[in-house]
Amino acid sequence: MSVNPTQTAAWKKLETHFKELELLSIQSLFENNPSRAEDFSVTLEDLEFDFSKHRLNKQTLSLLIELAKECKLLHFTH
Repeated sequence: MSVNPTQTAAWKKLETHFKELELLSIQSLFENNPSRAEDFSVTLEDLEFDFSKHRLNKQTLSLLIELAKECKLLHFTH
């Protein structure tokens, strides 16, 4: 049985969180966190994913993980 992500508690938290972040500039996020590029980048072999230039923070990532758990996405990776 699939879970509708928009009907989860995590989604509601993400909606609230979005309202907190939507007015922040990417520049201000970098100014407040000098290690932002390192904190929000992942390298897999020769491929680098850089999320630092998106309007997110550590709480955003935590909420996205919570959403993935509520939607039982781990079951789809095995």
